[in-house]
Amino acid sequence: MAISNFTRRELSIELAKHFTPAMPIKSIEKLVGRDELFKKAQDALNSAGRHLFVHGDRGVGKTSLAQTAAYSVHSSSSDPILMGCNEQLTFLQFMSDVVNRSLETVDSKKVSEVEVKLNLGPISTRFKQAVEKNINIEVKSVNAAVRLLHFVAELHDNKAIIVVDEFDKMPVSERGLFSDLIKQISDQQIGLKFIFCGVASTLDEFVGFHESAGRYVFTVHLERLPFDARKEIVQKAYGKLSVEISESFLTRIAQISDGFPYFVHLIGEQIILETYIRISSQSHLSEVAPEIQVQDSDFDNGIKASVAASEAFLQAKYESAIRDGDSSHYELVLWAAADSPTLSRRISEIYDSSYLSLCDQFKKQPHRIERIRHRLGILKNSDSAILRSPRRGWYEFSENMMRGYVRMRALSAGAVLTPDHHIGNRRKAM
Repeated sequence: MAISNFTRRELSIELAKHFTPAMPIKSIEKLVGRDELFKKAQDALNSAGRHLFVHGDRGVGKTSLAQTAAYSVHSSSSDPILMGCNEQLTFLQFMSDVVNRSLETVDSKKVSEVEVKLNLGPISTRFKQAVEKNINIEVKSVNAAVRLLHFVAELHDNKAIIVVDEFDKMPVSERGLFSDLIKQISDQQIGLKFIFCGVASTLDEFVGFHESAGRYVFTVHLERLPFDARKEIVQKAYGKLSVEISESFLTRIAQISDGFPYFVHLIGEQIILETYIRISSQSHLSEVAPEIQVQDSDFDNGIKASVAASEAFLQAKYESAIRDGDSSHYELVLWAAADSPTLSRRISEIYDSSYLSLCDQFKKQPHRIERIRHRLGILKNSDSAILRSPRRGWYEFSENMMRGYVRMRALSAGAVLTPDHHIGNRRKAM
């Protein structure tokens, strides 16, 4: 059905089937561009005694890969156990939450069956009380956690998967206890696997894991989405909604998204909504062609709407970075830092190749390089620390997702940036 025949509410419901910027993907059909990594993750989870680590930049789709893999392997009689971490969470609190969460959909009959099978004495009694009297179980040691997880595994037909999201937020001292836990689970052949997700460029950044735990862990480092996969996500969705979008628009979405699935989904969603708003304003909807075409105004308005709808933490860090002094020039400095496919850049390159060009575009008198160097230093050392310096005289964004947002802000303001993918020369994207 053409989108011109939808109400706004019906369109929102239909869009949610194709674009999910606010939630992770859970099905392989929607996990575009990650086929090989998904197979490797699945193989690791099917391997005896092996657990999985998924790491990479914020926003590259770690949780989507982890949850899709978890749902493909976990017992069909229940869902995987999905857990999150924070800075205050302890290992024992986390394990108590896991055990109690595992009992939420289990009846006392199933507990009794496992009790007879395992004959774990007091532990079995605690599980029965937890289910029958709604009493929370408290985990008091790593060894107790192992015994309790043995029971949890049996409750889930020895195909239990626990997804631990934002693992990097847990205190290092608490993370280290997971080394002993997964070693014991694997050595005792307990039918339960962990999938850990966290922001890190290498596994070494998950400090706290001792070397002996390495053989129990398979790691997947998630990079930004391949260029063609970014286009495929949008093209498939628009095709199902009978909306025609040009190859040039698809390429521009792929560039602006910077390889982050969150931005691909957000931009794709917002452009459709802007297209709908335009055609809804026409006096005779019945005369609208069944095959709707995305126009320049729909694209431009969709990018602006994407900026407005972006996650609050991105907006807050951006506004903080340009708040002081000459905010319009500070904004140009930020855009200049993001104006290259190269993630780490020298100050001279940022100034000569990007900042001067942007000043020319927006008819601004450029500052001297010394002042720009000072401003970049402030952006590196401020509370928001939007930039970092890998070595003297070089700058890069502290989070690549932030870099993607900065590029989107620049493009929505009409800036001409160097394409983020090596497909051609600098050109206007709006």
